[in-house]
Amino acid sequence: MTDQLDVLWDEMCERARLRDDFTRDRESSWVPPILHALVTAARSTTLRRFHPFTSHAMLRFATSRRHDEATIAPGLVSLTAAGTYEVWDRRSGATVVVSTTNDPVQAAAALEWVLAGWH
Repeated sequence: MTDQLDVLWDEMCERARLRDDFTRDRESSWVPPILHALVTAARSTTLRRFHPFTSHAMLRFATSRRHDEATIAPGLVSLTAAGTYEVWDRRSGATVVVSTTNDPVQAAAALEWVLAGWH
């Protein structure tokens, strides 16, 4: 992993931790405080070669931090109000849930499978 990606992942882990701290008060957000665990799990897989970012209640990945040259990965993990992770596959053009789990390690592994062979 490059130094730039290491820094980006460090920043993403810290932002996820802060977001979870904020969302522990369920009156402030419907999003459950489970993002940090997912980011930590994803970082320990081959997904760490991508640039992570969040969009709404989703963890997504791109080939670059620069929006003008990035390709967005055809898969993502969304956080549900029930406190689970949904792994989405968009490779075929349709958006399909391929896994729903309470385990962030399983969610990261499922997304790793979806993105195998992509970039």
